[in-house]
Amino acid sequence: MEWISINEKLPEDFTFVLATLVAAGQSFEDQTWVEIVGYNCGSFELPARGKTSFVTHWMPIPQPAI
Repeated sequence: MEWISINEKLPEDFTFVLATLVAAGQSFEDQTWVEIVGYNCGSFELPARGKTSFVTHWMPIPQPAI
């Protein structure tokens, strides 16, 4: 799977995705991490922490290996 820029396409509402987050005011290399986030009504949300504007890229959560 490939990372999708939020400038190119957004996830469907009411889904969880893997997201790349970059802390505000930081360069991509300085403070970047990957996390599962929810998407709904135009907003990404971190579980138990609320809305975030730090998402730069996302991808669907892959199916587990069996």
